[in-house]
Amino acid sequence: MFSGLPPIVVINKGEVKFDDVVDHDKQMAVLRIETEQPTVFAINRNLSVQVKILNCKSIYEKFWE
Repeated sequence: MFSGLPPIVVINKGEVKFDDVVDHDKQMAVLRIETEQPTVFAINRNLSVQVKILNCKSIYEKFWE
């Protein structure tokens, strides 16, 4: 069973690199920072996903109150 995070996709001047996540706790903290851009993870060479952890309470207060 896989328990870690997939590699991060890094694009620099058109060159695509796949970097392994070394510190999972630090990466999870970055995903929770609202001002940071979403992180792009490589599921496989042809599929990547952008991930961002949002605080639903702050979104609810901003748009629906």
